[in-house]
Amino acid sequence: MAVPVPPELLKWARQTFDAQEFLEGVREIEATGGASLNAFVAEVEAVVRKP
Repeated sequence: MAVPVPPELLKWARQTFDAQEFLEGVREIEATGGASLNAFVAEVEAVVRKP
């Protein structure tokens, strides 16, 4: 069952979403094949270890 998105959430999303930035990221992923899972895990672990 679909739940309607509250108008204030849509407003916030429209203000913060940058379509150009998103498309640049998609193009980079297409060009490079994206990141490996190991790189992602290492990045998450580094964030978790920060004080």
